[in-house]
Amino acid sequence: MQKLSTRDRGFENRIDTLTVGLGKVRARFVKDATIGIRRARSLRLSKIGEALDEKIALHATHKRLSRNLADERIGQIVMERILARGVETITEDTRIVLDQFQIEKRFATKMEFIEDIDTEDSHCMGYRMCEALSSNIGSDTYRPLTFALWSRNAPGYQSDNHEIISLIKNVQTVAANKGTFILNARLGDDDDVLGFLSTESTTNFITRLHDERQLMYRQHTQPASELAQERDLPYSCSVFKYEDDREKQYCLQYGFVPVRLPQAPDRPLFMVVVRCDSYEADSRGTAFYYLLTSLPMRRNQRVLRRVVEAYLTRRQVIATNRLVHQKSSLDDLRVLTYSRVKNLAAMMLATHASHLDNARGLPLTQRGLTFNRRYHAPPSIKKPLQKKAVNQSALHGLSFPNVDSIPSAGY
Repeated sequence: MQKLSTRDRGFENRIDTLTVGLGKVRARFVKDATIGIRRARSLRLSKIGEALDEKIALHATHKRLSRNLADERIGQIVMERILARGVETITEDTRIVLDQFQIEKRFATKMEFIEDIDTEDSHCMGYRMCEALSSNIGSDTYRPLTFALWSRNAPGYQSDNHEIISLIKNVQTVAANKGTFILNARLGDDDDVLGFLSTESTTNFITRLHDERQLMYRQHTQPASELAQERDLPYSCSVFKYEDDREKQYCLQYGFVPVRLPQAPDRPLFMVVVRCDSYEADSRGTAFYYLLTSLPMRRNQRVLRRVVEAYLTRRQVIATNRLVHQKSSLDDLRVLTYSRVKNLAAMMLATHASHLDNARGLPLTQRGLTFNRRYHAPPSIKKPLQKKAVNQSALHGLSFPNVDSIPSAGY
């Protein structure tokens, strides 16, 4: 095996905290798998074996890793410990962002319980996954907590909503109901999920609603879009997006209205209405966000702004986490059994969760909407370009490349 660097030794020490009491065989497997994933940046067992560089034949290392991956309990134990370690940093103000996506296996046909998945670009085979990620508002780091991985062809499968609700229950139990769940419209604007969040769950949440979601206001039921049209939006602020070597500025107007859900008339909720206008002549126009939350709202700009900022900046967390998956080649895992798929995903989670120390978490590398204007250029921008940008108008005063687009309608 390769000699460990100082950084690898710190990583190995953090992995050791996850393997206490697992036994020598399990502990060695977890340590080898995570170090191999970190070095190879791949979930292929052959590449992990090459990265470990053991003094035995490569096929022997591959066989050992595959044999240990068949242990159904090892992934569950590691995930439980990662979650327990992650919730230590969660406070009442921490966001718990849920992100659902697919593990696409375009040419796989023999993997156990693999299902047909329709994506935006094509039709392929794969599995479904939803991750829970924690990050404080205004923080430049995030932390992966846990995930749910499932297939609609697997025995015991009930529904996607059941998997998502089970994930929420797991996190809120370990976190002792601290934190605020953040869900997009695709995840949160569902009768089953909304019913659970508003009746059974005691953890706060923020979820975006579709235009047609029915809400109760003063004993009357009407769609969220119609209810929003009758509201005054007394507060406003600017947000910024950096794209195509220039700054784009957006004006947000927001307000709130107390509402209830027809299926949960006893639970007081609030809908925060956000209107987003672009100052750009070539923009796509005005966008509305209807954010349903259990957090108590009042006529205070700071209180409302925290809800708006918590939701609109969540894409930075999601985009960064997906970039991490891309670098680890999550879609390139090659094992045949369902339990091995889950365990390999758990080893990937352990690798990411142990990359940095507990106090910091993983850095947010993807820029998105920000409520704080940046007056400094990143290292990739040369000084002459920075000086030229500063001399431009207030609207296009700065320039930053590689920025996420403004959230689409589904987010």
